[in-house]
Amino acid sequence: MTRTKKTPASEKPARHLRSFDLTPEAIAALKHLSQDASDYIGRAVSGGAIVRALLRLAHKHGTAWVYTHVCPFIEAEMQEGLRWGREKKG
Repeated sequence: MTRTKKTPASEKPARHLRSFDLTPEAIAALKHLSQDASDYIGRAVSGGAIVRALLRLAHKHGTAWVYTHVCPFIEAEMQEGLRWGREKKG
């Protein structure tokens, strides 16, 4: 019987597929960021890599930074009326 090899430590992390809607402006911004990153790195950069990097950056900076630098943009998005689900009651 053949034994399975242990996976190397450099194995890619697990990923979970998520989908979300983007406005045409957000798509243009994502494409622009992707192209800028591709130019900088020297290889193609996906939109998913951009989103993951931005999430990692926000997480690294912590709550106070997110409140100051990110939440105003989230609030603006919410006021545009582009939200799914129900509003919190109470």
